[in-house]
Amino acid sequence: MIDIERLWTDIEAIASIGHRPEGGVSRGAFSQQEQQARSYLIERMRECGLKTVTDAAGNIFGRLEGEGAAVIAGSHIDSVEGGGDYDGVLGVFGALECLRTLRDRKVRLRRPVEVAAFADEEERFYGFLGSYAFTGRLGYSEIAEATDADGVRLVDTMPSFGLDASAIAHAQRPAEEIHAFVELHVEQGPILDREGLSIGVVDRVKGNYRFNVRVEGRSDHAGAPPEGRRDAFMLLHAVIANHLQWQSERGDPELSC
Repeated sequence: MIDIERLWTDIEAIASIGHRPEGGVSRGAFSQQEQQARSYLIERMRECGLKTVTDAAGNIFGRLEGEGAAVIAGSHIDSVEGGGDYDGVLGVFGALECLRTLRDRKVRLRRPVEVAAFADEEERFYGFLGSYAFTGRLGYSEIAEATDADGVRLVDTMPSFGLDASAIAHAQRPAEEIHAFVELHVEQGPILDREGLSIGVVDRVKGNYRFNVRVEGRSDHAGAPPEGRRDAFMLLHAVIANHLQWQSERGDPELSC
């Protein structure tokens, strides 16, 4: 069994970094707050003897050695504005606690096991920055003009973290080095709570896709009859309804807009 008190201490420590008085946490990628959280994670990794590296994209890895391709477990420690205490953090520190337990019990590993914390998962600058770079889907040209909502450029921020933006493609890991990736996450929490279950195994993941839609209507007097009006909101309602019908016909398990 893992040391739940040790895990809870880590989660509370990270939740205090970027905590907002009105609730939630704000740890944007490559911010001062995230730097503190990264330092805390690296210190905990090194305390338990993990081989710790930060790659060219800013992804952090802690590794227990073994033979062959690695099993990787983890998530992210950056957050959206006003994010929750567990989003991403549970996946990273839950994985770390598993590795600490393996090491404490001197378990002989069949293959290497790694903890991963991927950079800029929550889209301050790019979104999935670290995981895209890790899988070889990102180079300098894709991030050269990336900025946050305040116009801060990613390439100007990375050097303060000891990173060279022009070398980000070097974060790619060959597929043959990876045996499996496992992530503990919180999205199924409401379902588990409703069903009285402690854990669920997800067998599919909903992909992200976005549409930019511009709806143009016409202003009419509030007393004008509905016939012949072109209210923009009602047109938008029709667009959303058609989108939900399309998702339903495709058999998507989650209807959202």
